[in-house]
Amino acid sequence: MKMLTCVTTKTPKFKGSTKAERRQFMREYNQYLEQVAALHTTTTKPLVMLVSVCIDHYTEKRVAVWELDKMVEEITEADWIASMSLGFDVLPSDLDAIKFAAREVRK
Repeated sequence: MKMLTCVTTKTPKFKGSTKAERRQFMREYNQYLEQVAALHTTTTKPLVMLVSVCIDHYTEKRVAVWELDKMVEEITEADWIASMSLGFDVLPSDLDAIKFAAREVRK
């Protein structure tokens, strides 16, 4: 007897505003892409949800207006990916906690 199983992967949902939350979302989204890619065979092609679909409706509006200075309808998928990837950028002020911890370890 041949069994058919349906495998689904859970898409991440972004509802945050901080760089750490963006970083976490992009990590989860990249993991989701890897899981979907693993399901790809010669006979099946799973549907991949776009980054813009994984963003909470209210968060999407806020980010569009206040951070990207555009209306939601004007933003492309590439704009959303670039915006979410900003969470990986490290500012010098972000490194202060690491510098402080390193000084404490040396003592």
